[in-house]
Amino acid sequence: KEALKSQTPRAVMVETYVLDLLPDDMLEHGYLYRFLDAGGWSANKIQLTAKFLFPDRLAGIFPIFRQRMEWEKPYIYFTNLKTMIKEFNNPSLETDTGARIHPNVISSTEYEQAISSQDPDFIDPPMENLAYLEKFITLCNQNNITPLFNTAPILQIPKRTYNVYAPMNRDVLAKDYGLNILDFNQYGFNQLHFVNPDHVNAFGSLIISTETAVNLSKRLGIPLDQKILDYYRTYYFDKFDISQSDKEAILTLYPSNPDTPLLYAWEISKDDIILLKTDYQSQNSITFPTSEAGEYQIRVEIWNPDGNFVLEGLFTHIVEE
Repeated sequence: KEALKSQTPRAVMVETYVLDLLPDDMLEHGYLYRFLDAGGWSANKIQLTAKFLFPDRLAGIFPIFRQRMEWEKPYIYFTNLKTMIKEFNNPSLETDTGARIHPNVISSTEYEQAISSQDPDFIDPPMENLAYLEKFITLCNQNNITPLFNTAPILQIPKRTYNVYAPMNRDVLAKDYGLNILDFNQYGFNQLHFVNPDHVNAFGSLIISTETAVNLSKRLGIPLDQKILDYYRTYYFDKFDISQSDKEAILTLYPSNPDTPLLYAWEISKDDIILLKTDYQSQNSITFPTSEAGEYQIRVEIWNPDGNFVLEGLFTHIVEE
C-alpha cells in the first residue's frame, strides 16, 4: 500500500518461498530484510541513497520505512539495520557493484549430499500467510496490477530455516486463486546450475533471468526482442562431466543446442598456480594433466561472438593420493 502511494506498477513478482515461512519467526531472525531488499545494507547503498533518493524516495530503499512495524519489538528492526551498516564513512561509490553472480559450480560431494538428504517433517502453513496472500491478490486486482509468482529451484531446504519453514501446496494455491506460477524446476536444473544447495550459479541464473523476461513479456504483452532472446538462449547448458584417467582429466560441457557457435577459453590452476591456459576455441572440453594429488580449479569463459556477453564457470576437481 505504501508503494502504491508513489508508484503505479503493472506487475509485482513474488518468490513463492516467502509464502512458506512463519511470520513471527521471520521477525525474530531478521529474515524480512532479506526478501525486501536483496543483499546487506552496505556503504555503497548509503551513498546511493544520499545522492539519488533522499529524502522523498526513502521508502523505496529502506525496508524499515516500507514494512509494517512491530512496535512491541522495535529493537529487532534497529538491531538488524545496525548490523548491516558497515564502512559508513566510505567516501565513494563502487560503480561496478550489483547483484553477485556466482560462477562456482557446486562440488560433487556437496551436490550428492544435498540430493540424498531427507528433509524433516514440516509443520502446516499458518493461516496468517494465506490471509496476507488473499489481501495481496485483492489489492493487485483493485489497482490493475498483475500478480506474478515464481518458484526458484533448490536442492535442499536450508537447515537454518527448518524452524520457520511451513510450505504451502503450490498446486492448490494455483488452482484456488487462479495463479500462474512460473516453476523453474521444470528446466531440469542439476549440479551444473547450483553454487550451493539453495542458490543457483551463473549457469542457473542466466536461465532464470531469461525465462522470467519471456514470462513477463507474455503476461504483460510487452514486445520481446527475439534476436536477443535467441542469443542468450545459446548459453543454456544441460550438464557437464569430468572423467579422470591415470595422469589426466577431461571436463566437458554440453550446451542445450550443440550447434550454437560458442567459444571457450579455459584456465587450469592448482594451488594458485596456472598450469594451462587457452585462447577462445570451439572445443567444449578441456584435457589437463593431473599428475599430482590435490584440488584443481577449472575456469572457463564462454562467448558467443554474435554479441558481447561472456558466461563464466568455475569447477573444482579433486585428485586423491
